[in-house]
This record gives sequence, C-alpha cells and structure tokens, in this order.
Amino acid sequence: MKLTLILLLIAFGCYIGYRIALQMAHKKDPNDKPGCVLIGYVTLVYLCMCSLSFPFIGITVAGLYATVAHDRFEATVTQVRQYESEDDEGNYHTMYSPTVIFTNSSGAIIERELNISSGDPYYVGEKHPITYDVDSDKVSSRSMASVLLLTGGLIMSLLLLGYVIIGFAYAYTIPIEITGMDYTVIIFLYIIMPLGMIGMNVGLIYYMVQRIFYDYKSDHPVWVLFLVGFFILVLTLASVGIVKLMWKKKKTKNL
Repeated sequence: MKLTLILLLIAFGCYIGYRIALQMAHKKDPNDKPGCVLIGYVTLVYLCMCSLSFPFIGITVAGLYATVAHDRFEATVTQVRQYESEDDEGNYHTMYSPTVIFTNSSGAIIERELNISSGDPYYVGEKHPITYDVDSDKVSSRSMASVLLLTGGLIMSLLLLGYVIIGFAYAYTIPIEITGMDYTVIIFLYIIMPLGMIGMNVGLIYYMVQRIFYDYKSDHPVWVLFLVGFFILVLTLASVGIVKLMWKKKKTKNL
C-alpha cells in the first residue's frame, strides 16, 4: 500500500511538472517545446514540493493526534543514557536520552527509553510528560518542544501544499487570482515571520519557567536567564508591533 502511494505521488509530480514546463515554454512561443533541462528542473522542484507536503502533513497530523488522543501520563526518569554525537563540522557533543517509568491505565508498570535526545542533561527522578498508545504499545514524549516541532512541520507542509495547488492550476491554465511570488510574500510576511516570532517567544518563556520553577540543578549560569528575559521582552514588543501594523493596514484597505 505504501509503495503504491509513493509511486502514485512520483507519477503525479512528474506529470504535473512536465505540464508546468510545457506551459512555460508555450508562454514564450505557442509552437515552442520545453527542453530536457527545463523539464528536468521544473519536475524536480515540483516533485520535491509534493514529497515534502503530502507525506509530512500525514506524519505531523498523526503526531499531533497522538498527543491529544492517546493516554497521557507523567513518567519518572529512572536512568539517562549518555553518548557522543558528531555534527556536520566534525565536532562532538554530549547528548542525553532518558529512560522513564510509569503506570498505565491497566495498572501495569512500564519502563522504556524515549526516542528523544537533548544536549541538556536529564536527571533521575524528574518528571517527564509522555503519551502511551495501548494498541501499538508505543511510548512517546509529550514535551512542549515536540508539540511545537510537529505544529511547525504541519504549518510548513500546508504552505508547501499551496505551491503544489498553484503549480497544478498553472499546469492546466486554471484561472487563479494569486501568483507564486504573491503567495511567497504573503506567507512570509503574514504567516512565517509572525508565527516564528510567537513560537520563539513561547519557547523562551517555557525555558525560563522550566529553569526557574522546575530545573534547579541546571548548570546554566544565571546571566542566561537575564538574556532570555531580554529577548522575551523584545519579541513580545515586536509581535505587538506587527499585529498593530497588520490591523492598521487591514483597516486602511477596508476604507
């Protein structure tokens, strides 16, 4: 089934990419035919957009659904696995992966290593939110970072889906009021930039709350908290400014 869907996605992307290249060539000269380079380039770009939008929408929606629908528990860290991870530049960093224990709804005690790693150490005895799928017997992390990551992935996938729809309309000369460039400007100014600032602000606030109220053993110096507080203030003021600017522009347009 999965292989069939992958083959159908590749066939769809290649065919629509060819149609887009054909329309681009006909726009210059109705009798002109697209060259191999143009067909290959356009098809590759469109196929990448299809591959990054459709599958990731399913993955992120499934992840967010699991966070909401599956049983939720507060697990306790019992041990921490420490290992060295190499980055793209050849530098090694110490990473930590926790093993947690909890009691499920049936009263059974379950102990599992979570499929997450962090540069910040976990501590034995600290609480960690998790979800548990009874059917698959799968334990997943339910931290704020994972939720933000899934939400950001879903938003980006939906934005890429917009390009897929615009490309499909262009391939079949379907009248559409927005162009690819207009769509790019709109999603950057009105979606990516505001949501990015809000997401970063939420992440910084979550970090500060965790460090002040829950993570007394953190080895981060105190000045980091003041720096984070400064960025929270700046991002909050900038977010309010953007909202006011967008509201003012909307009122001016309505007049």
